[in-house]
Amino acid sequence: AYKFASFSNNGKKLFFNLLFLAGIMTVFTSNDIVTLTLTPIVIYISQYAGINPLPYLITIFFTSNTWSMFFYIGNPTNVIVAQAYSLTFFNYAKLMFFPTLVAILTSVAGFYFKYKEKLPGTINVNLDFDEKSVIKDKRYTFLSSGLFVIFFFTISIGDLINLELWKSISIFTAIYVLLNLAFSDVLSEKDEFLIEIGKFDYNITFFVDTIKRVPWKMLPMVVTFFVFVHIFTLFGITKFVGQLFNFKNQLIGTIFTSYVTAFAANVMINQPMTIFFAQALWKKPLNYAMSLILGSNIGGNITLIGALAGIMWSRILKFYGVEMNNKKFMKETFSVSMLTLLTTSLAIYIVTIIIKL
Repeated sequence: AYKFASFSNNGKKLFFNLLFLAGIMTVFTSNDIVTLTLTPIVIYISQYAGINPLPYLITIFFTSNTWSMFFYIGNPTNVIVAQAYSLTFFNYAKLMFFPTLVAILTSVAGFYFKYKEKLPGTINVNLDFDEKSVIKDKRYTFLSSGLFVIFFFTISIGDLINLELWKSISIFTAIYVLLNLAFSDVLSEKDEFLIEIGKFDYNITFFVDTIKRVPWKMLPMVVTFFVFVHIFTLFGITKFVGQLFNFKNQLIGTIFTSYVTAFAANVMINQPMTIFFAQALWKKPLNYAMSLILGSNIGGNITLIGALAGIMWSRILKFYGVEMNNKKFMKETFSVSMLTLLTTSLAIYIVTIIIKL
């Protein structure tokens, strides 16, 4: 990421370089990973170059929640909808390619025109950079990267080899756990957690620290929303809501679903919201499923509580001394979010028409 950004010599070039990097990373990883990985890098570059980090931070955050619609691994909410509608990896990608492309073009244009006057002219991001200080073990880097490529390939052909998605995830999660354990002794910088193995002490501090970085404190809140979703189903609320989405005009139904689900994500976080609406909209035409995917992704850009990534992102910003609250966030993202929802809903409608022909 640093080397990619270091090619930039002006604010606009840095803007597009970081945007493109965040987008490509999101396509092949996930939105949360990209947001939480690139945010410290952007802050570090902006501090060194003496530039305002806000345009870059907001754009990267929005980008990760937009490019995430290309494949269903880009966001857990995509997986929920794909599973509910029995969409294979390639069927999902085929349906969402054009809508995602429209969402990307809309958001890029929106933020560029919003921030073009705030982007600095000539900048210098040639930092004193020691590759060895960042890449602690090339073997670990090679193996972890290689495993991810294999993982991506495996889930893409999972339907062809009859390997269910949850099985693929379980297998590779176990492999990554073993990999981190195997290299923990090499990667650990402290000696807080040692295991005696015969005459030797094995350092698992790196592995323990990795587990600690999981946002466990947010788990009760997320579980609470999932419980509410289950209660809604038991009392027939889910079915009742589904009956409200019977539109004769599919264009209106598509736009309505996109906006309702996007705002609903900011009431109950996007993952439980997606489960709720996946049940409510089950057996309805594909445009409703595609609108739900759109709403669950773009909904995370409306407020900081639309997705878990937003909550974690704001905490990271606070750690680096960057102030971010819902009012400030909505001021930067709301108009682009509304426009992206509209143009992408139209793209979804076009795709569904083409499918019927």
